[in-house]
Amino acid sequence: MQLVLQRHRVDGAELLTLRVPIASFSTVQTYAGAGLNRAKYVSDASDGQALTTNYGRHRSLGAAAELGAEWQVTRRLAMSADLRWIDLAGDADFLRSGDSLLAADPVSLGVRLGWRFR
Repeated sequence: MQLVLQRHRVDGAELLTLRVPIASFSTVQTYAGAGLNRAKYVSDASDGQALTTNYGRHRSLGAAAELGAEWQVTRRLAMSADLRWIDLAGDADFLRSGDSLLAADPVSLGVRLGWRFR
């Protein structure tokens, strides 16, 4: 089992999940995870002020779940993909990610490529 903290994610949500390995096939390992998410979101985005000021901005805390796989291509190169679900507030129109806004979608697909330098 692994406790994983995912911060500064592109989709605007931060996750704290407990990952449990499901199966391992040679260089591919699958996992499932469950935990909490924290997101900054904008509601009532039809008003122009919500996009340029702090008006309409909120924070939410909710459940999160993920299902994914990691593939060790070589000793240094790895690829992974996961499907994530987060519990969002019903009035969330956009998620805040850094200095940008993204459509608030509770389901996201992540694909990553990693390089180990050592």
